[in-house]
Amino acid sequence: MKAGEVESAQPVITLSDSTLDFGNVSLDSTAVKSVTITNTGTALLTISWMQLSGSDQDYSVPGGLGGFTLEPNHNKVIGVNFKPVSTGYKLAQLTFVDDKGTHVSVNLSGTGIEPEHGELSLSSLSCDFGDIEVNESKDTSITLYNTGNGRLTIDSIYLSGTDKEDFSFGNLTFPVKINSGSSTSLGISFNPSATGIKNANLIIAYNSGMTALVSLSGTSIISGVEDLPGELSYKIFPNPAKDVLRINGIEIGKKVYLFNIFGNLVLEKKTKSNSMILNLSELAPGAYFIKIDNLINKIIITN
Repeated sequence: MKAGEVESAQPVITLSDSTLDFGNVSLDSTAVKSVTITNTGTALLTISWMQLSGSDQDYSVPGGLGGFTLEPNHNKVIGVNFKPVSTGYKLAQLTFVDDKGTHVSVNLSGTGIEPEHGELSLSSLSCDFGDIEVNESKDTSITLYNTGNGRLTIDSIYLSGTDKEDFSFGNLTFPVKINSGSSTSLGISFNPSATGIKNANLIIAYNSGMTALVSLSGTSIISGVEDLPGELSYKIFPNPAKDVLRINGIEIGKKVYLFNIFGNLVLEKKTKSNSMILNLSELAPGAYFIKIDNLINKIIITN
């Protein structure tokens, strides 16, 4: 500059960092860093545009790559996201271009790694709904826990088995993401449409290939068959019973009927004394109904 000349005001681009290293980032995660651009000159700085080059599909600028202006001694924070689309080391550059064609860049680096999956643990591996009337409903729930270090992904849940139509579960939007240490509850219902012992399986598919199974069971009994009111003059024991059922204090000549849950007569016997023994060894385990006169009582036969 010659003597007497006045130095013209000029903008100057200054970056807080020349490199942003994102480290290891799993494929299902996004890492966020930022760089600050400051105008350390004496004139207005005009950034015409920003440009990503290199492995640009793995990096993004949330605010977009458009231009902006900065007054002297002013700055702007530019956020940069790294979301790897594949594994491996990823290099890129974020370049700022001003209206005079000046280029200033920050180097971007990071490594995409396979995600660490969570571990599924269930509060129960089986749900027994017990006995309910046909066309009635009974509800319960299980809890799905993520006991692993990564994120647990529930891909789908479905029912299998011959009686799957008698069971249902709560509505969910898949995939369901459960963070490490967290849990979610799943409601399950039993709504039988016909009598009988019902069984099904609840299948939980998770982490793209893993499955867990919850066994579902329940018994639907014939509608309207229940204990009738009245004082018993006899004693029935034991209940539950295994091989034999005893009846004491019954009148001689009374008929005793035993029905299964379908209402079918499976045993009939007439008393010859004030006590009776019924042989149950040939009957399958489950719920039955014993009828003496107009009184009906439920008994359980076990293995």
